[in-house]
Amino acid sequence: MSLDADNDGKVSLLEAAKSAKPNRSGGFSARAQQLLELDATSSGVVTLAAYEAMGAKLFQLIDTDRDGVVSQQEMSDYRTRAERAGCEMPMASEKARVILFGSYETETLSNVTLGSQDNVVHTGRVNIEPGADPVYVVLTSHAPTIWQFTGATERVERVVVASQSTGPNRSDPGQRPLAGVTGLGKERVTFFNRPNCLPYFYEVPSAGSFQSVGTVRTGTGKTPEVTSAVYEVRSFAAPSGAFISVKKDKNAEPVGPASETITNAPNSEAKSDLFRFSPGGVVDIDPQAVVGSAPAQKYEVMPQQAGLVQLLSSGALVRAKGGEYIVKQKTRFPSGLHGAHSVTFLLPTGVPYPEGDPGHSCVVIEETGLTKGAGCR
Repeated sequence: MSLDADNDGKVSLLEAAKSAKPNRSGGFSARAQQLLELDATSSGVVTLAAYEAMGAKLFQLIDTDRDGVVSQQEMSDYRTRAERAGCEMPMASEKARVILFGSYETETLSNVTLGSQDNVVHTGRVNIEPGADPVYVVLTSHAPTIWQFTGATERVERVVVASQSTGPNRSDPGQRPLAGVTGLGKERVTFFNRPNCLPYFYEVPSAGSFQSVGTVRTGTGKTPEVTSAVYEVRSFAAPSGAFISVKKDKNAEPVGPASETITNAPNSEAKSDLFRFSPGGVVDIDPQAVVGSAPAQKYEVMPQQAGLVQLLSSGALVRAKGGEYIVKQKTRFPSGLHGAHSVTFLLPTGVPYPEGDPGHSCVVIEETGLTKGAGCR
């Protein structure tokens, strides 16, 4: 009760906040904050009786064998359960064949984003092969991906989808990872609530594949029958585990209808770069058909080089002789212009500064002579 500044026998939220010290993660203040968050009455205060009651409740939660003693193993198990909160996956049925797929990203971009216009969302196909037994498919990738399920989808008992991304170049443990599915109803799709539930991997065997196999075994009750992975993928097949990659098979079929915006655009360096970075191009997806961990919506401006192609076609950008992109009208930056995707934009006087994030690109502003962006020298 040392935080009880007004001696009324209660610790208020204000008293707890006032006692907080900069860069301090523990101590009485942090404990009081935790207790206030646990306070089921939402009264904004914690009494000594409530403190003791919550302490007893927590003790009982950790003391799983009910012997009145918290052992080191029980404490370790409790911490493990806390770490796995938000990472639950449904148990597999007795006959289900559990299949695990891993990748860094797919070779195709989506014309639909998840959550924000600033996210770069990929898409790939999962073809369900004919057969009698139900299949339970687990997919993990680094990049946000909308997986298009085709084939004998009636066999699918459950799909669990994970990604490491929760936003633009971000993996926030407190946010839901970005992922989506088409071709299945939402009752058969599971998303994790945290990005660190299932490591992405693109080699088997590897540390990531071992961790993922163990996590899936714990979560589903079954060891994956097949574990398959590739760095960049166009499509997977289940339950065989076969995959197709454009970089390994130049004759690979597309994963869906190609975007007419890209297909009909005149040839340019941006278009060549698009197919170099994403050999599958851009696929048109109906946002209404997406079961996603975040709302699906069409891009205003497509991501990366696809967005540059789109803006060149609309006249919002014009390519300068030196290779820079001149902004001609109000628009937004394509998302994902980081690293090798970055370019230089020239902003003439009187043209509004584009919305969105230029990423690692450089924006040269004629009116002020200043530059903006991480890629400016």
